[in-house]
Amino acid sequence: MKRILSFIMVAAILVTSFSIMPTMTLTAEARQRPTDVISIPDNILRTYLTEKNIAGKNYYSIPPGVIDRNGDRKIQRSEAEAVTVLELAAWGIRANNKMHYVKSLRGLEAFKNLTRLTIRGEADLADLTPLANLTKLKYLHISDAKVSTLAPLKKLKNLTTLIINGCKLKNMNNLSSFKKLENLELMVNEISDISGAATLPIKMKTLKVYDNYINSNTRANQKAIDAAGWRWNTLGGLERQWVGRKRVKGQEPPKQRVYKIPFDPDDPPKGDSTKPTVPKSFKVKREKGTNAKITWRRQAGRTYFLQRSTKKNKGFKTIYKKSGKSFTSKNLKKGTTYYFRIRCMKTSVRGTKLYSKYSKVKKFKA
Repeated sequence: MKRILSFIMVAAILVTSFSIMPTMTLTAEARQRPTDVISIPDNILRTYLTEKNIAGKNYYSIPPGVIDRNGDRKIQRSEAEAVTVLELAAWGIRANNKMHYVKSLRGLEAFKNLTRLTIRGEADLADLTPLANLTKLKYLHISDAKVSTLAPLKKLKNLTTLIINGCKLKNMNNLSSFKKLENLELMVNEISDISGAATLPIKMKTLKVYDNYINSNTRANQKAIDAAGWRWNTLGGLERQWVGRKRVKGQEPPKQRVYKIPFDPDDPPKGDSTKPTVPKSFKVKREKGTNAKITWRRQAGRTYFLQRSTKKNKGFKTIYKKSGKSFTSKNLKKGTTYYFRIRCMKTSVRGTKLYSKYSKVKKFKA
């Protein structure tokens, strides 16, 4: 009986204790599970996403308002999934007289409803792996970064516009999965291998590959050009021919199905390994006394080597090595026959010196 009374007293005490505890209402933040907060290790990226204004400028465009809607300087999964358009164009943040850039995009994988993403001016950014599963993306623009491969983007099959400018791409590989691609820009990269161009969709609207190291003379590039219906145009760029039917000589294809990659005639494709042509309009005329005036047609970016000899087929020595268009050979020995010839040299972007053949020998009797 005593045991029963003791048990009843303990139970009564416990009930009384719980009844006098204050009631507590958990806040939304307290109820929040740890997994609801997106991990964003990169301080610069986290600043972009959680600060409305940096140095007085709004660096993203997410209508309506900011991403961090509850103002806790953290990004919850619900906040990330509410974003469909994101533009990061801050070009870094200056602190302690030094520029700091985004190095990692880790955390953006949670923005799974993005359809449009722009990242510009993040000079230390190289890895696009966090974007690999953002399969709703239709527009992706990344410029002025260290990106060197498109491999992480293979799963983004809904892309209609892809812009990777001012980066470190070496080739046009990993494009075969972009069946819906309409606009492609790979400008100011380091592309020399375009063999992947053969896999691009036929019905693309725009294609820009300016300022790269493309050389049409390599076997792999020529094969890709032929397979995809490309050819080098008069400006040194690539032009996609109409492949809807057999091309008839003299008959132009419909304009809406011709795609060009033009180059400035004064700025030919980088990496060009074509040797320069023999200098044109090479002439030797008599000046005062026994002086000989030698002229030729000058081309920009050429160094001219003018040689002279008293024998027609040997003994030539260089008497002029500059980029001008004329030279006067003075005080030649009266009655002696002299022979002149010329060639030119250009330097490729990679630093290779390329020489033309020598001109025909010009005869002059002093």
